[in-house]
Amino acid sequence: DFYLLVSRMVPYKRVELVVQAFLERPARRLVVIGTGPEAPRIRALAAGAPNIALLGEQPFASVRDHLQRARAFVFAGVEDFGIVLAEAQACGTPVIALIADSRLTLDLRTVFPDEEAALASAIASALA
Repeated sequence: DFYLLVSRMVPYKRVELVVQAFLERPARRLVVIGTGPEAPRIRALAAGAPNIALLGEQPFASVRDHLQRARAFVFAGVEDFGIVLAEAQACGTPVIALIADSRLTLDLRTVFPDEEAALASAIASALA
């Protein structure tokens, strides 16, 4: 039972927001797949957190397997609509996302406007 983030670790993907939200919820497990220039900073942020697993780069079969088994996909990137959101939904996985300057509904989950507190609220709501 885990939540999933698949992302290139670059600043505009805001992986740290998702990691921080799960650091504040140690009873909930987060799996992060991806690598990039921000990876050392994300590893340092998540260091010692038993509920956060950073798997690095994974082959597509592993990404698909995780997408199919995740309780929800969590996304905080600043972009219009990342393809991984559609991939998560294609696997039947609900999406919890922050998307700048928009409000959408994906798989009956509300996508909140660009606010850090909104991500924590969405995760708490999905976990209820």
